[in-house]
Amino acid sequence: MAPSSPDFSERLAAFASPSFPVLRPGQELILAEYAARHLDTLDLAIEMPTGEGKTLLALLIADWALDQGRSVAYLTGTRQLAERVEIEAEKLGLDVARFASRDYGGAKLDDYHQANAVGVMNYWVYFNSKPVPQPADLVIFDDAHLAEQPLSSLQTLRIPDKKGPARDLYRAICQLAVTRTDGYPGLPAMRNGTAAPGTPPELLSFTDWSAILDEARAAIENSEYAKEKEFKWVWPKVRDHLARCGVLIGSTSIEIRPYHPPTALNFGYSRAKQRIYLSATLGTMDDLQRRIGGGPVTRLMPGKPLPLGATGERRFILNPGTEQALDDDVVTWALEQVAAAGGRLALFQSCGGRHSARTFGCRRS
Repeated sequence: MAPSSPDFSERLAAFASPSFPVLRPGQELILAEYAARHLDTLDLAIEMPTGEGKTLLALLIADWALDQGRSVAYLTGTRQLAERVEIEAEKLGLDVARFASRDYGGAKLDDYHQANAVGVMNYWVYFNSKPVPQPADLVIFDDAHLAEQPLSSLQTLRIPDKKGPARDLYRAICQLAVTRTDGYPGLPAMRNGTAAPGTPPELLSFTDWSAILDEARAAIENSEYAKEKEFKWVWPKVRDHLARCGVLIGSTSIEIRPYHPPTALNFGYSRAKQRIYLSATLGTMDDLQRRIGGGPVTRLMPGKPLPLGATGERRFILNPGTEQALDDDVVTWALEQVAAAGGRLALFQSCGGRHSARTFGCRRS
């Protein structure tokens, strides 16, 4: 029996959260479209601008899923982001169980597995060789583009240029490529260990990799480095699929990984009844499908456009003066502009590769 269509405005009101009294126009339109047409869509993409409330939107969907008896995994790019989601859920009044490496707790796991609480964790906790949280019925990908690295790492063979057997293997594969062609100008220096910092990596073409594939496989299997624990776990996954892998040779390591990650074979992914991808910049659905390694993705579009100005304005201002971005005079001036309009301000500065920022919130009285 199909679940009844939820009214998310009513569900939010039932929480009686002082932090989230009502839905914003964008949230309301997206959730109405979800309730009307996408309760059972397997792979669904929701794109909303930064600051428009994707987290609340996703938590309300998660709350409804729990009421249907479905377990929910809310995945983030980092542990810190998972903590932020936990805080937002607490403000709403929704029960969550946050997991981190070596921090599971039997009671938290039971609540998650029995669909009594939303499991919140980063991608690495959920997608790994021996995950503790079991596959969820609903999997929410927050900042979905950040899922690519943990998903692909499960099938990525890395050969670092570090002293010992790893370096021997690294240089052996470089030598095979150099012998094959002179079309990669950076490879001789990488092979010799003289590549300058910042030397661009070389992506081997299909034909060049195919030509040296058998010799490369033999070199890998005969290497002492093949006895390393992580190597031994990944190698069986890619050994018989090398012809479908891309090979990127950099000055510090070689990466051999499938062009299209076989994510559909991962239980945490494949057993989900629904997967929702959130981001401010999802790109095309074909690109998202390729990055994630899954099936076709449906983009959720509101049935009617947002009212003009409903999402506010964003302005990016470059300081033409010599003052640093976080100097008191600059901060004071910027706060005056924000206070006049009402809103939120973020100031950034970059120096020598280091970044710092300060964020301020202002409201009209």
